[in-house]
Amino acid sequence: AYNLFGIFSTLAFSIPIFSGFISDHYCSKERMIFYGFIFLIIGNIFLLTSSHELFYLGLVLVSCGIGFGKGNNVSILGCLYSKKEHAYIKEAGFSIFYIGMNLGSILG
Repeated sequence: AYNLFGIFSTLAFSIPIFSGFISDHYCSKERMIFYGFIFLIIGNIFLLTSSHELFYLGLVLVSCGIGFGKGNNVSILGCLYSKKEHAYIKEAGFSIFYIGMNLGSILG
């Protein structure tokens, strides 16, 4: 179980590097977030099955979905503010974003 969780966490935290590169060079950030949500939906459906192969494929798809959304959400939030705005205004926006993310995970 520790190995499986380690692999899942490693994928979920390393895939944003690749998804950021893909969204910068090939498609938009919004499209990568959309693909991430599709991967999350399909991965969670695969996790419901009793097949071991589909379970592992579901874990890979869920980690890809998390990775596609994680970096691109923050990048889109950063684009909402102009370069002329003060740093504390951007900081407040990111704080509200992370409070909302944590509150959503707690309520979920």
